[in-house]
Amino acid sequence: MHHELLAWLDVLDSVTYYQILGVDFSAEHDEIKAAFHVFAEAFHPDLHAMSAGHEQRAAHEIFKRGVEAYRVLLDPPSRAAYDEALGEGDVRPKALSSMRPPPPPARDDTFREELVSISARPFARRAQELAQGHEYGQAKLYLNLALFHDPKSATLLAFKSHLEKMASAKG
Repeated sequence: MHHELLAWLDVLDSVTYYQILGVDFSAEHDEIKAAFHVFAEAFHPDLHAMSAGHEQRAAHEIFKRGVEAYRVLLDPPSRAAYDEALGEGDVRPKALSSMRPPPPPARDDTFREELVSISARPFARRAQELAQGHEYGQAKLYLNLALFHDPKSATLLAFKSHLEKMASAKG
């Protein structure tokens, strides 16, 4: 593996994101995801934790570039910009290589710590997500799991009442 890591590191700045993941230019979303999983199984830094320091650094750099390729190729606007830059001979445009993933959406803190027990919180949040997607039957199941963990929570009981009204209004 030592020689393979060093060989990859030698060419890393001259290969395209498509080549890093081993996919064609026409690769679809699922193909890119599958290729990234294969890539990660070979280059994830945790797999090289017991290697010599320079091999660990090489695996880290290669993996970081693979993550960058994955993010760019899965985001249609970024991929279009990358393909355009690639057409001009730039295999790693600065604007895209420094791209950070978007921050996660702000979480509604209805089920924050002081209102719902920690064991009930994931179920309550999932119930809330499902209810927002108008999946009231599934939301009720998750809410019942939350209530199992925190049966006296006024917040959960109020949400249950609200959920029942929404489900009956849906018909």
